[in-house]
Order: sequence, then C-alpha cells, then structure tokens
Amino acid sequence: MFNFTSKANKENQLKMQAEKVAEYESEGNPPNFMGGGQFFQSMRDIGYADEGQAICDIFDNAVEAGASNIEIFTLRGKQEKIEALAIVDNGSGMTKEWLRTSISFGGTSRSENKKGLGRFGMGLSSAGIAFSEFLQVFSRSESKDYYKTWIDLRPESPGFFSTDYLRDELKYRPPEPVQSELPEWIKERLKNSKNSKAFEGSGTVIVLSDFTPSRRKWTFKDFEKDLADHMGVVFHETSGEINTNIDDRKLELIDPLFVTEGMKGFDLDEERALFLGTEDYDVHDPETGEYKSTISARYSVMPPTFGVKAELKNIAGIKAQGPNQNSRARIMRDWTGVILKRNGRIIGSDRLRPVRFNNNDYNIGIELSFSGDLDDDFGMTTLKNKVSFSDEAKKMLQRMGIVRSINSARKKRTELFNAWKASDTKKKIGSNVISVAEKAASIQKSKARIPEPQEVVEKIAEKSKVNTTNLINKQVQETGFEKEVVEKKLLEQFTKTDVSFDTAKLGKDGSFFEFQELLATKLKIIINEDHPFYMSLFATDNVSSFGRESLKLMLSSLYQAIIRTRIAGSEGGEPLHDSMTARHLIKYWSETFSEAMIEVEKLADNKGLSGESEDKEVNSQEAKYSSNDDAAA
Repeated sequence: MFNFTSKANKENQLKMQAEKVAEYESEGNPPNFMGGGQFFQSMRDIGYADEGQAICDIFDNAVEAGASNIEIFTLRGKQEKIEALAIVDNGSGMTKEWLRTSISFGGTSRSENKKGLGRFGMGLSSAGIAFSEFLQVFSRSESKDYYKTWIDLRPESPGFFSTDYLRDELKYRPPEPVQSELPEWIKERLKNSKNSKAFEGSGTVIVLSDFTPSRRKWTFKDFEKDLADHMGVVFHETSGEINTNIDDRKLELIDPLFVTEGMKGFDLDEERALFLGTEDYDVHDPETGEYKSTISARYSVMPPTFGVKAELKNIAGIKAQGPNQNSRARIMRDWTGVILKRNGRIIGSDRLRPVRFNNNDYNIGIELSFSGDLDDDFGMTTLKNKVSFSDEAKKMLQRMGIVRSINSARKKRTELFNAWKASDTKKKIGSNVISVAEKAASIQKSKARIPEPQEVVEKIAEKSKVNTTNLINKQVQETGFEKEVVEKKLLEQFTKTDVSFDTAKLGKDGSFFEFQELLATKLKIIINEDHPFYMSLFATDNVSSFGRESLKLMLSSLYQAIIRTRIAGSEGGEPLHDSMTARHLIKYWSETFSEAMIEVEKLADNKGLSGESEDKEVNSQEAKYSSNDDAAA
C-alpha cells in the first residue's frame, strides 16, 4: 500500500503544487470560479448522502498530504447545537500560491495520480459547502504563519458569493489568501490536545460553519458517533498508522466484514463472523493483453443474532431491530451490498450490482477491492462515493465469478439461519416475552362493542381443541420434551394474553397471515414469512417498532371484525367467520397486496422511496449476470 506519511510523499505534494502553479502562470490562465452564485447552489447538490461522506472527502486530502495526526473538533453552542466543525492535520500544508487554487472546482495537483485517494479536485470545495454555508481553509507549509481563503454562501454576509460579488469583487476567482490566525476556539482545543506538539509545523485546518438545516441528515446529538462509525469503516485500511481523534476520542477502525481481529465489533461478544475467504482476479487490457491490475474480493457471513445485544440473544425469534440491536447492527445495514474499495479507501456500497441485494442480505459481507488503475473500467465519477459501472467492469465481475460467490455466501447464510431457527424451537417453550400489541389486542377483544355470535363461539371452541392438540404433539416431536411438560408450558403461556403472534413459512401462494384458535378463547396470528408483507415491510428496518406493533393490531382487529360480522348484516345472516366469503376475502386481499408490494419495492429500488440511484436496467442486467455466470460454471 502507498505510504502517505513518508517524507518523500510530503515533498512530492509540494512539488506537484509548484509545478501546477508554474503551469498556470506560464499560460496566463489563473484559477477561476465558474459561473455565478447559482453555480455554488448547484454544486451543493453534487450528491453527498450525509455529512460523513462529505467529511471523508476532506479527510482524504489530509491523508494524501502525509498527515500523521488528524484532529476533528466540534464547537457546541446553546442546547448542544454544533456551531462549527474543524478538521486539523499536520500534513505538508499548502503554499500561499496554491491555497487559492485548492478551493477552485477542479483545482488539483494530482489529476494524473491514480495511486492516491483523489484525482478530480472536487472534494474540498464541494464537500466544504455540502451542508455548510461558510468554508474556511487555513494552511501553512514552511512558514510559521497561516494563510486563509474561503467560500461564503451566507446570504446575510457582506462577503456573500452572489453573482454580483463574484463578478465585481472577485472577478470570478477564489479570494486572495490572507495571513490569518486560527479561530480562538481551535487554538484552545489544539493547546489542550494530547498531541498539541504534532501540530506546531506544517498543516491545514478546514473549518465548516453555518450549517444548513435542510441539508443535514444526522442529528447533532449523535453526530460524533455517526461520524466515527462512518469514518471507521471508510478508512479502516488507509488510516491505520494515522492518529485520528474526533473530539479527543480516538477513531476506532471497523472492518465492515467483521473478520479483522483488533477492530471494533470483531469481539464485541462471543459470536464471530465466518470468513469465507478471498478471491483474486487479474485484469488484462482487452486489446493488448497486458496485465493492468488485480481485483480482490472478500466474503463473510454473520450469525443470525450477530447484531443483537448479548443479553437478548437467547430470546426466541429475536431480531436486530430498534432497542434490541448492538453497535454492529447499523454497520451491517448501512453497508449491505457489494462494498467497493479503491486504493484501500472504501467509496461506498452498491445494492444493485452485480446482483440485487435486499434488506435481509445484511448478514452477508462482501468487499470488492481495486486500484486506481481500473478507474475507467469501474466508471469512477468525480464524486468518490459513487461508481458508474462500465460494460467492461460488468464483464470483469462476470468473469471472476462474483455472482456465484455471492450466491454461495447466501447459501451459507441460509444454513446458519435454519440451524438457528431449529434451535429456536426449544427456546419458544415457556417464553416470557409479550409484545405491546398482544396486550393491546387482549384489551381490545374484551371491550368489543358487538358480541360474538354463539354459533361462532361454539365453532371456535371445536377448532381450538383440535389446534391445541396438534400444537402440543408437534412441539413434543420437535423438542423431545414430555407431553405433560409441553402442555404445562403452553398453558402457562396461554394465560398471559388472549392474543399472540408468530411467524412461519406458509408459502409464496399462501395468505400473508393466518388465524389459529387455541383453547377456545385464545388466538394466535401467524404472519407468512414468504409473503412480501413480511419480507418487504413487517420484518424490515423501514418499519419502526411502533409501526410493527400497529401492524399486529391491524391483523387482530381484522379477526375481531370477521368473527362479529354476519354476511347479511342481521341476526339471521350467516356468520362471516370460517365462511367461503371470508376465505376468498383474505385470499384476494393477500394476492392484491403481494402484487402491490412488489411494485412498491421496484419504486423504492429506483429512487422513488429509498433514495438509491435510478437504474432501469437492474432486472435485465441481474438476469444477464446470473445466466452468464451459471453458463460459465
């Protein structure tokens, strides 16, 4: 891996700056801003998903400048609101002459360097104004004094970069750097830092302030935690030798596959991610046949309860959702898909290519690593957080068999989940967990305005005896417990609530739920795990814990309505319960709901709901990959 912190790299950084400045001067073509005030507003929409992506773009410059120490400070104001953020490094710094170029869009001394983290000169300027209206850049190389330049998008500021100000005052050029002291709050933080001496020489300080509320994605309350998790993943390989702190707390590196010992989350509890190995693929020029570079892929599978808090792992059917999840869970979900790593720096994850990833794939870890030599093949964009896969990249992934490897990982994941569910059967006997919806549904049942028809009560009683006997016999066979033990445990469980909920695989053609009466007055509602209602809604992170309990209540309310409704609407009418009409109603409802959920899922994948990039060829490309890979196999 390239050694960013070496003395030679630092000297080379300054050399590249000087060469580019000389080039500008010889051509009589000084760096200019482009367009008027609207240009900056457009650049703010370049596509950062959150503050973390923007800050990582700025952090890249510090890494490439050879910094060995980087501090990120936040300035808190009233009610703990963040008023400013500073990124301080002890890298090579920038000369006064180059500082002006550093904030011009496209101004970079590294355009031909594919070994670094950036090439296009868009990171500092675009990231600096992505969610902040005031960007200040302080830097010094060999001198003891800092020089400053800036971008000011504050409408109330006398130096606001309006079209008139850019034209009349700046002549469409970045502001002339001026000698300047660092803000007092930053000097105070550096003075009290454990690594204060490391910042006495060259370096750069980026200050962001006046944040635009509508452009922020993270809450100020969890800002440092969110940033640490994001940066810990993105730079887990490139910044291992760099001392990085966020508000004086050391940045913990995170392998998103959770297979690197010593990194955060690896040994959070006794569970470990299963490493499936690494595959390498040599890439050759399609025309000359010459070797270009190597693509490496890593794979891991995480146990079913890997994202669940340690004290909750033994609860039957527990899922890594809401308050149940540990610190791993969010990393697993945020980085679902193929994680793309360029020159050791993670640039993002792709859920659509080379295959489509669903929410339930979060237990699979896949990382695809490539060098800058393959930028054109992979369709690297000016925004490093995204790639636009070229046809050649798709062919390369197809040839290296990545689809087959992903399917193998999914198969292993399924094996782990099936084993877990089998062991879960014994755990379900005597479970003490009762959901809010179960309690609420019991109250709802007891306060029904319309009484249950007597013939319905009698029919339910007959069905419940048969269902209870079948359930007891089934659990005796599955658990190996004596019949008396199972019966006693179930009776204890039945006394807790009138309504309970469970999930089971009822088939893709089955209804999205079924009712099962037990012990005459008890009801179990079973949600079909094979139906889109469960897979794309109920069991996903798109639904909050409150929403999930509400969905349960919706189903129990439907049951109560069915058993109290007569088809003719009078005492003489046939009860809707257990009638052909009721069965058709639920059947058709399930089919219609299934079709609608599939369409909603398509919209979500194509940016309609989830915000992911639109890709009209997803389904056809996925089919192409799968068929070609199967043929190759």
